[in-house]
Amino acid sequence: MAYVGSGFHPLSHPSRRMTREMLQREQDDAIIRTTGYHRRDYGMSVVHVWPSDHSKVRSSILTSSIVSRAGLGDLDRLPVELLLQALRQMDMQALFDLRRVNLRARQIVDSLKEYKAAVSYGLTAYCALLRMKLAAHVTLLDFYRVLCSQDCTFCGKFGGFVFLPTWIRCCFECIEEDPETRMVTVAEVRRLFRLTRAEVGRQRSFQALPGIYTTGLYSMEKSYQRGRVKLVPYFPAMKEFGDRLDTSAARSQHQPFWDPIHNFMASCELPYYDPRARTVEYGISCAGCERSIAGQAPGQAPSRATTAPWDRVFSRDNFLKHFKICAHAQKLWASSPEGVLEAIIKRDVSQY
Repeated sequence: MAYVGSGFHPLSHPSRRMTREMLQREQDDAIIRTTGYHRRDYGMSVVHVWPSDHSKVRSSILTSSIVSRAGLGDLDRLPVELLLQALRQMDMQALFDLRRVNLRARQIVDSLKEYKAAVSYGLTAYCALLRMKLAAHVTLLDFYRVLCSQDCTFCGKFGGFVFLPTWIRCCFECIEEDPETRMVTVAEVRRLFRLTRAEVGRQRSFQALPGIYTTGLYSMEKSYQRGRVKLVPYFPAMKEFGDRLDTSAARSQHQPFWDPIHNFMASCELPYYDPRARTVEYGISCAGCERSIAGQAPGQAPSRATTAPWDRVFSRDNFLKHFKICAHAQKLWASSPEGVLEAIIKRDVSQY
């Protein structure tokens, strides 16, 4: 019954609307817990840092509560707002070095919301940039911008990874399949484009980290790389020196040698940070789709169309949309205790 002269229905009261939203979110959380999961094997197939390694560096990136007596020299003459803006424009290597000057430098850098988010949610990527000597190419604002972006730059799907040489957010599939994420050895790019030492030096090359990487997108076979091979992105070199390719020669002489594992050696996991909601998303895969693939007859090779939903990683909102059309996920939910309770409540409500 509507209130006389109030102009609104009791159900539209803000407190009731908020209650409905909270209940809906709790149900969505339950659906995700039951029918979704995070594919950790993807993150372990690219550049990654073990949690034990994180624990060793966390103390060096956290601000001390001790009051600093030393200053920043000439930098202290700048207005605080101007100083903070200048720090945001600095690259991640310079910030790392600045924090090592004294306690005051650490505290002023750590006061930046962008830096706090970077070390809180993007520590693996930050460590990878430092170890691969790529941190000088990424400013703090660049880091924060990509951290707060959600979609793959190339295909528009949820991108839970970052291509380190050019600092571009991407999905696991595009790491191997997009031309802009292709990597070759420095020796190979020198051979193809006949580069001088100075020209090679201008390319964004790096020493890849030893570790266990996947050998291909769909095989998910792992290979342990012991040596630190020197890699360089192929796409920028092709744009700058493509006219040097001798296409009249045999195809084997002007076609680069692709090794998909090199692409994964240049990428790492990077969650999506929502600064408004202050939430972090690593991506959600569908447990229902996975079970449907696992339940196929022995020896039956699943088609790409069949495995696509299982391989795909969704954002929270898109996973909930997928859940509405995925019969396998709905079956999982219906058989769960929370799903059974929901069905009982709906049945009882429908009787009144």
